[in-house]
Amino acid sequence: MFERFSGQARQVVVLAQEEARELDHNYIGTEHLLLALLAPSDSLASASLTALGYTHDDVRAKVEELVGRGKSSPGGHIPFTPRAKKVLELSLREALQLKHNYIGTEHILLGLLREGEGRAAQILAGKHPLDRIRGEVLARIESPASREAHGAGRTPAAHQVLALAAELAGETPVGSHHILEAILQQPDSAAAKVLADAGLDLDQLASKLVVVSTEDTADDTPEQAATRQLELSVTDDAVTVVLRDSGSLELGKQIVQLNGGPLVARGPQLDLLGRLWAAINDWLATTAQALTPKPEEGEEFSRGLRSRFRRRRAS
Repeated sequence: MFERFSGQARQVVVLAQEEARELDHNYIGTEHLLLALLAPSDSLASASLTALGYTHDDVRAKVEELVGRGKSSPGGHIPFTPRAKKVLELSLREALQLKHNYIGTEHILLGLLREGEGRAAQILAGKHPLDRIRGEVLARIESPASREAHGAGRTPAAHQVLALAAELAGETPVGSHHILEAILQQPDSAAAKVLADAGLDLDQLASKLVVVSTEDTADDTPEQAATRQLELSVTDDAVTVVLRDSGSLELGKQIVQLNGGPLVARGPQLDLLGRLWAAINDWLATTAQALTPKPEEGEEFSRGLRSRFRRRRAS
């Protein structure tokens, strides 16, 4: 994996060991990786964290507050903790997900955020939600071919719009509709002023974006197209989940062919179908919870979804 690391990413690994040694810690944890990412440099991770108000000195003080110093300086090689190893593994996943053929400082930071439970994540969450930080990092990633570029040449409004678009998209790909909604939430931007000068009602436009469909548009993804063909139905004695997309259909045919017929929950198939049953029931429980009105939502829930734009402006 380390052969994929960029020069600056390798330097982070080296600096993490130095950070641990300076604190007299006999291990390299997620907090040491975070301190290394905050070392003075022109890396994308450093730029992202600095833009959000994190400093090396503040984080160092927080680490000493949470962990304290060790009793003596460690000698020789300092091992990574299981969480720190997991972060480095997640950095590879983040790079692959972004279709990058290298691991940069930005991927290590995204790995820290995805791990979400180590001391680094706790320290970061003390200032900003982890999703907000992730949006900042993703907004600074220019293209799959970029290495350590960190958004030079963007205006402050463009930077905020792209960061907010990534936040609005969440775990889904950023689409043009997310960018447009982000523009509407930056009323002082030139783009928002052009829309207003053209006579468009910005509130009305924002409300349309809440229910916009990407179907038959260039913003549609293969996953979304496949999901639209999925159907869940219930009768008195059965819950039926139907997958109609070509990818699922081909895989299903392959499984039945390899098995010599339909899979039934007996013999060696019991464990396989048991995992499928558990996954479906977890999804059913999560979906039921998500669709259940919360007491505090009251009348607003019954009126359906409102524009996120209006909610934010009211807050």
